[in-house]
Amino acid sequence: MESSCEDPAEHVSLREILNVVKSQGASISALQTQVSQDLNELKQEVHGSATQVKKLKSDTLVKWRSEGNRIQYTFNSEVSEELEQEQLGQLITESLTTLKKFLLLRPKNSKREIN
Repeated sequence: MESSCEDPAEHVSLREILNVVKSQGASISALQTQVSQDLNELKQEVHGSATQVKKLKSDTLVKWRSEGNRIQYTFNSEVSEELEQEQLGQLITESLTTLKKFLLLRPKNSKREIN
């Protein structure tokens, strides 16, 4: 038995649905590529900034009581910078993971009308 409630205007072909899904997939893929490129640029910028800060710190004239104090200070500064870089890297990775999850879930949750 055919349903008499079906409106021909509401009928959507599978090909149209497939085309919409493909276009959304391409859009998401392009967005993920752009996010990855932006992330790499951000990492390079942060690394460059950290290097500049390190140079500025070492350029500061400080009179040390002994050479051991200077060596310990330099070591502590390097460890601190590495920890900060690691924390920043983890934060960026977590943000990117959250963004990817959002992008992957978004098409499933968004309702688009197909005309």
